[in-house]
Order: sequence, then C-alpha cells, then structure tokens
Amino acid sequence: MKRDILSREELVGLLNKFISVGKVASHLSMPYSTIYSWYKKYDIELLPSCMTIYEELRSVNISEIHRSVILGSILGDGSLIKQKRSKNARLQIGHCTKQLGYLKWKKQLLDPFVKSQPVEAEKPGQKIICDKSSFSTGYWIINTIAHPDVTTYYNKYYYMGEKRVVEDVVDDLDLLSLAVWLADDGSFTFRKDCKYSLRGSIATCSFTCDEINILIEALKRFYNGNASLDKYSNTITLSGTGGIDELLDNVIKILPKCIHYKFAPQRLMCEAP
Repeated sequence: MKRDILSREELVGLLNKFISVGKVASHLSMPYSTIYSWYKKYDIELLPSCMTIYEELRSVNISEIHRSVILGSILGDGSLIKQKRSKNARLQIGHCTKQLGYLKWKKQLLDPFVKSQPVEAEKPGQKIICDKSSFSTGYWIINTIAHPDVTTYYNKYYYMGEKRVVEDVVDDLDLLSLAVWLADDGSFTFRKDCKYSLRGSIATCSFTCDEINILIEALKRFYNGNASLDKYSNTITLSGTGGIDELLDNVIKILPKCIHYKFAPQRLMCEAP
C-alpha cells in the first residue's frame, strides 16, 4: 500500500528526533530509498555520512513491530540464517503464490530492513516430494539484511542451527507476533458434526513436546478456550467456540484480508439458532 508523502515540517521533526534517515525509515517501517527521496524532494539538508545504506541500517535498532514480526515468523514459516563467516543473522520468509499478498504485507512491516520485493524462488509446476509427484503453485521469499538485533533472536531461539522455544516466549509473544504465528501455521474450521462449533490447530512439527507446552502457556495469555498437545500429529489443538471466536476476532483485525481464508471466515456469517 502506497503511503502519502509526509509534509516538510513532519520530515524535519522526525530527522531532528531520530538524527538519521535510517532511523526515520525504521520508525515509519518504510523503505530507506523512499524516505531518502522525500528528504531530497524538499531539499532538506542531511548530515554527511561515510556509511553505506546497509551499514547505516545495521546501526539502527529495529522497532517493536519488527520484533513482533520476527518472533511470529520464527514460530511460523520464517527462518533465521547465520552464515559461518557472517557476524549477524538474517530473517528469511517464504510463502506459496496463493499467499504472496500476505508475504508482501510482511515485507511492508519489516521495512526498511528487507532488501527487495519478494523473489520467486520456485516456479509453478510438477515436483517430487518423498518420491511422490505433486504440483507446486510456486514459492516466493523475502530476506532482511543481516542485523545485530536479528542475531539476538538467533542466539535466543536457535541452538546448533535449529529452532527452539525458550521460556522467554511467554513474555515476548504479543498480539502481532501471535497473529503472524497463527496465519503461518494455524488452521481453523467448523466441526463436521456441528456447523456452529469451531475447532483449531497449530502445526508445531519442528518443536519438542516440552517446547510445545511452553507455547501453550504463551497462547493462554490471549486465548480463553482449551489448548492441548496432540502427540500423534505434534500439533496444538484448540477447542471452545467462544474462546476461538474471540481469538480470531482479535487477530483478523491485524492481518490483511488476503489471509483471512485461514480463519474460517464463514463464521462471521453464521448465527447460532
């Protein structure tokens, strides 16, 4: 979504407060190049710097919105990557073509730390998974720059290169990170035997039973229904229509409409007899 240019007075005020273009861009969650062009348009004098754009952005702290998207992505479909020779980690997020609009929404929230628009990593077509033929609708990815604040999350939520869940997630999880997690790995439907009864599940295949129990504790801060571990499928199952309804009402207010199909949108048109 294109954002209207700020006034000269607003831009000067932001520059006086945050000092650098990078910090203003982080505050507004907008691309560095866009903010820079605005200052040039108004001929606002900028302090000279010997740093490149990426060097400047690495010196800028990420915002609370950035932190929430990173955490939700760690729990969901995102991965933190730290190359052997790299000092810092980066976040990579990938989604199928059907969820490309959702990926672009994440990209906007992570600006100015995302390098570019989503890149097509896999074209639509036949592919082989576990010796079985299937059809891929395509796959798109975004990457943040390698950043010290992303490295902090890597050191906390990764061990030996693998994701893990730590007790801190109970306090770290907020409504935005929860919404991203549920949009990535959640599934909500009506029960077949009752069109007014909701059920839900959250895929947690990469986590241990102990880690999933920690996630359930974090979830309880936002969810008043029943949550339990299904050891057979390694998922969190949710029951209690009232609690699920309240949970979904809260998260869809945050998420873009293009991903609402995962949250049983037909429930909004149903009225109990």
